[in-house]
Amino acid sequence: MLFFIFSGFVGGMFTLDESMVRVEKLEGYDLFRIKGFGFLTDTGKPMLPAKVISFVIPPDARVEDIEIETSGVYVLGKYTPYPAQPPVPISFPVKRRFVSPDPGVYEGKKAYPENVVELVHTGNISGYKIVSLRICPLRYVGGKIKVYPEIRYRIVYREGVITPRKVTKRQREAFGRVVRSLVVNREDVKSFAPPVR
Repeated sequence: MLFFIFSGFVGGMFTLDESMVRVEKLEGYDLFRIKGFGFLTDTGKPMLPAKVISFVIPPDARVEDIEIETSGVYVLGKYTPYPAQPPVPISFPVKRRFVSPDPGVYEGKKAYPENVVELVHTGNISGYKIVSLRICPLRYVGGKIKVYPEIRYRIVYREGVITPRKVTKRQREAFGRVVRSLVVNREDVKSFAPPVR
């Protein structure tokens, strides 16, 4: 019996115009906003804009690497980002205690977050293999905010290393529509569909 292993990749590019970044004051700190982005939520660390995007890859593939290229990096200025706070239940009022900035991050020399693009999840939706990346175009480094206006990223995968889950034709069609609504590479959903049993 012969087995073939192929490598491939999916990816894209993120661009950020300076006009997309809004800075406002919150409790004496700087809060950065980018439309369509959420935030990093590590308690006590800078609450910077972040966005998770998902891709579909072949059902028999395993992620081998995340390749990142950046260009045009510049310093926005000296800021003290608002520190992320622990979640508070909205179902009943709770008096929260403010969590101060983590001195290891705010006084340190290492960039936060560590990477502008990071693998945050790999999973399976009824046989479709989903990979999620988190994009963070702003980083806090030594009291300054660095902006990454152009980020290219690639998810490098190796095919033929996992036995894919077989599904019915009806499952493949129904979940194909769901996956198409979740991933950025919608054009690959049909070719990366799981095998039918």
